[in-house]
Amino acid sequence: MGLLSSVSKYYKMSFDKNVLIYVQRPDAGLLATKAGWERQTGRYLKAGSKGIGVVDMNAPKATLTYYFDLADTRGSYEGFRKAMSAVWSLERQYQPEVLRRFHDRFGTDSDNIENCLCQLASMQADLFLEKYLSRVEVRDEDSVLYGLPTEAVQEEFAKLVSDSAAYIIFKKCGIGTEIFEETGAFENISHFGSLELFMGLGYYACAIARPVLSEIHRQIEEIKEGAGDMSREPLAKLEYRKGEDGMLYPNLRISENREHDRRPAGMFGTRWKDYMQPKHPQRLSELIALGQINEMMDKVDAEAEEKKEVLIQQLLKVQPMPETEDTLERAGHMEMITRQAEEIVLQEVAYRFR
Repeated sequence: MGLLSSVSKYYKMSFDKNVLIYVQRPDAGLLATKAGWERQTGRYLKAGSKGIGVVDMNAPKATLTYYFDLADTRGSYEGFRKAMSAVWSLERQYQPEVLRRFHDRFGTDSDNIENCLCQLASMQADLFLEKYLSRVEVRDEDSVLYGLPTEAVQEEFAKLVSDSAAYIIFKKCGIGTEIFEETGAFENISHFGSLELFMGLGYYACAIARPVLSEIHRQIEEIKEGAGDMSREPLAKLEYRKGEDGMLYPNLRISENREHDRRPAGMFGTRWKDYMQPKHPQRLSELIALGQINEMMDKVDAEAEEKKEVLIQQLLKVQPMPETEDTLERAGHMEMITRQAEEIVLQEVAYRFR
């Protein structure tokens, strides 16, 4: 359960980022970018510090962003205190009031914190999976689940997602997780080991745990105002390059063919990514894990541009260029044709699941 324990520390991050963090540094503590440490805490990186590379989807195309551990920084005690102010847990002194508040709002157990947190995770899972569970299917013919009734697979998947979310919540809140071992909550998790199901399970568990933990944190802060054991070695053998700033950055690749990473993002590839992020985020996580995200964006661009050129020629036959020497009029007509073609291409090529 090392990965889920790690996720509990960085529950605000996407699951694919959590996987990369855990693979590179399972024992990582408080993380921030180089600029984040300097701006927010006034702390600076020690020479030779090793960065943790993750895939950042905020730019037009997938890029690498590097995080550094608090242990890699130096600076004043005041800066250290600022950094540690971001760390929280559900301390025993706050539990009675948190129990009362959640019982009043959601009808959860008012006496037992473990039961309360499990109920919160279960309620959030029901809301979330009602919308997304139908998308879960087994495509890998080598999987032990292949050919089994879809409803049975989805039921087991939903249970694992809910239990994983509850485990993340317990870990972040500092509550013992022995109950998950005692009940064998994860004994079938290896059946969902294909990349597609693994990334989906992790994505959904994070998405369910995140709002619950945010609400717990908010309640703790309101109350304040009113009144594990993991391997220390990286799981992957990494090589590092020394940057101009003296820091060591992991030699990670977003794509197997780096030409895809160097090529500027085109309009259609970017629009496809923007379409997929809210509708199929688990698929984007899967493509990131496969090292195919930028390659897919390039593929969409190439396919769309080719279709666009064909459509422009077809539209010009139906709406030919005006027989005039007025350059502006001809340019305006061509602009109109181009926009029509682009709109068709967006609907037929970019705005679809891949």
